[in-house]
Amino acid sequence: MLSQCPWFGGGWSPWFVLWPLGMLVFMLLLAIIFCRRGGMCCGPWGHAGHRTPLDILKERYAKGEINKDEFDRMKRDIQD
Repeated sequence: MLSQCPWFGGGWSPWFVLWPLGMLVFMLLLAIIFCRRGGMCCGPWGHAGHRTPLDILKERYAKGEINKDEFDRMKRDIQD
C-alpha cells in the first residue's frame, strides 16, 4: 500500500518545500549577525572606526613615541 503513495514510493516528497524555507532562515540569521557586528563599518569588512588626530596623538604619547613637550606642542597645533 505504501508503494502506491507518491510520498513514500519515490514520488515528490513534501520535504522539498523546506529547503527554500531553510535557506531563507539561514540567510536571515546571517544578515542579523552581520548587522549586529557592525555591518561594513567595522571588523574585517571595513576600517576600525574614525580616529581623530588627537586620538592618534594620545596613543603615540601613551606608547612613549613622543615626550610631554612634543605632545603639548602637537596638541596646540592640532587645536589651532
